[in-house]
Amino acid sequence: MLLLDDLNDVVEKPWLRIFDANIIWVQIVIGLVIIFVLTMAIKKRRFLSKNFMLIGILILISGYLVYLRGFCWSGTENSFFALTLRPLLMSVEMFAAQNDLQEVDPVCLDSASYMTVFTIVHIAAIAFTGIFTLHFFKFKIQSWQRFRKALATKHNDAGLYVFFGINERTVTLATDIRANHKDAVIVVTEFDEDNDDTGLSVDSLLTHVTSNRDLLEQAGRVGAIIKRKTRILDDPNENNYVNYAKKVEEYKRKANEALTFMGIDRLMEKTDETCFFLFSSDENQNIESLLKLRSSFTETDETGENDYHGKKRIFCLVNSAQSNTMLERESMDNLDIKIIDTASLSIGLLMNASKTQPVNGQDTYNKYIHHPVNYIDIDTKQALATSEFAAMVVGFGETGRTALKWLYEFGQFKYDDEAKQSHFIAVDSEMDNLVERFLTRCPGLDTESSGIEYDAMDYNSREFWQLMRENIKRLNYIVVAVGDDEHGITLAVDIYELAQRSGKDMGKFGIFVRSYCDENIERLKEIAKKVGNIIIFGSTIDVFKERCVLNDYLLPKAETFYYNYEKQRIDYAPSEWDNPEEYAKKSPEQCWNERHNKRVKSDDEMQKKANIMKIARQESQDRVNALHLYTKIELSGGRGVAKEKYDEIQEAFIKKMPREEIYAKYPYFHNLSMLEHLRWNAAHKALGYIPLPEGEEIAGGKSCDEIRKWHKCIVTWDELTIDYKWYDSIVAITSFYLAKEEAES
Repeated sequence: MLLLDDLNDVVEKPWLRIFDANIIWVQIVIGLVIIFVLTMAIKKRRFLSKNFMLIGILILISGYLVYLRGFCWSGTENSFFALTLRPLLMSVEMFAAQNDLQEVDPVCLDSASYMTVFTIVHIAAIAFTGIFTLHFFKFKIQSWQRFRKALATKHNDAGLYVFFGINERTVTLATDIRANHKDAVIVVTEFDEDNDDTGLSVDSLLTHVTSNRDLLEQAGRVGAIIKRKTRILDDPNENNYVNYAKKVEEYKRKANEALTFMGIDRLMEKTDETCFFLFSSDENQNIESLLKLRSSFTETDETGENDYHGKKRIFCLVNSAQSNTMLERESMDNLDIKIIDTASLSIGLLMNASKTQPVNGQDTYNKYIHHPVNYIDIDTKQALATSEFAAMVVGFGETGRTALKWLYEFGQFKYDDEAKQSHFIAVDSEMDNLVERFLTRCPGLDTESSGIEYDAMDYNSREFWQLMRENIKRLNYIVVAVGDDEHGITLAVDIYELAQRSGKDMGKFGIFVRSYCDENIERLKEIAKKVGNIIIFGSTIDVFKERCVLNDYLLPKAETFYYNYEKQRIDYAPSEWDNPEEYAKKSPEQCWNERHNKRVKSDDEMQKKANIMKIARQESQDRVNALHLYTKIELSGGRGVAKEKYDEIQEAFIKKMPREEIYAKYPYFHNLSMLEHLRWNAAHKALGYIPLPEGEEIAGGKSCDEIRKWHKCIVTWDELTIDYKWYDSIVAITSFYLAKEEAES
């Protein structure tokens, strides 16, 4: 019983002769495969989940072949487009339980073989849709139950976390939040309100299959409430407002409608803190959403109350450009805005990576394994570097620029020979287009004053490899951030092999490769492990953790450092303080918050801006000093000797020994003080500050003009007065004290 017995009698076009009698056997085989696959899917859920899309594609192809044969009759066989497009369209319609048998060749309708295959394929398509629909509604029902449970809760102590849209970043962070807070309420958005079809159309079906299945499963795994996304937060057609006040009011209205539409306003009433995450790949959309949410949360009524209960925190994924960080500075008591920059988070985690090391065979401490101090030779008696630190950054995008700033600050050392110095090279094929804007923001990092070399060359070019051959023996630290995992790891391996061939000592040499795609992370780490000296950093699964995004993991250390820095100043000169005994009664957190809140203590807007910038600068220095403490202690011989050296300095304090005499008696302390000033200078240049221009003065006799970013202390050590030198020395003393405290705890 062949389906195509009479085909050759009616087909005149040669290309249609492919439909000979043998195609029925292909259809039967496909039908049997579908039966097998569906059987396996029913028996093994993992098989279904793993091969869901493959099964759908197989059914789609089968339906296409069935309809291709069925439509090949009575004139249709002469239309190439009809035979190409109509079978595809009807194969798709099969998933919505629709068919077009009335248009099928009567010969096929009378064929038991054809109808058997057609029935199998059609049932398979309907079953596929049914399985997906059940799968879909299971998550929707679970989500509804979670929402009702959250509303029924009297008070949510674990917090509310709202993700607008979902991707690798949001899933990773939501998973970590759930692991740390099992009772937290997590909300993720799903569809656009424009897709509000209530029926099971082909379009909605394909949208579900291609876009939402993974979303639902990922959200289900973290126990999230799934809400329809609304375009209220990302409407692109809003740039025509002439009246700024009207635009702000419109922003507020849209944000309010969005929160009400998703029921988030009711959930906010149940908790004291709500976190919003704007992690779209479109940074402009993130900023737009941030502005709308901010407009809603900063508006208060005549009593000073906001429409929404509790503290609101907004985390916005954008680069850390000056214009974006200004939004962060506008945080207030009931609203905290935080700019999330993956480049800064990646480099920060790299600098914070630690490993427990033994001390004297018994004690242990955390060794910051990627700090530049680990890549040079040192004289611990004098706290001096005896070999030069040299670093290269390949790729001058966000990660490359951030890496250069970190390395420039942490790569400053006091050397045993004045002729020695640290070296820094930045390479990018687009350097000519990138460096001028970079130096406009950070004028102190120009070539002449900083010693940084900026080279415009492609890393595949002959010039680059000539540069690499000339510098490979002195380079200690290479950061590869070229924006592509495959190119990055290949370049790292090539550099490693060049270093080996050159006879370089590989003991103090590291190549750090930024990962951009989580799908590659395990393979990259495996390659790095086999090669050696290559470290992978910056993956989403490492960066998007609660401790990095929500919690300022350096804040407790920074608070402790600031508290003890001030305490050391009091201990050395208590007469300079009004109530030194009161300070000791406060906690590090209290002291930090008191200074932090001074940033808005002014009615003058320009002065308020200056206060904000000053406090931000001081807080950044406390954070860095908490990390740089490790460098100072390593140069001094490690934490094991910290107590002894701290006691020496304290004895000099108690005896009220003049500062210059302390420097002369303890050269290591003098060198560490000079090192701190080198670091401080580098840090301020990286922040955009420059030395006070010749002939200029700062009003009020202050040392810094925050608005113009002038600072009169960005000079050499010898140009500082003894009082300013002592500020650097107090940092060194505080580092010894904290290392001693940690050793004794």
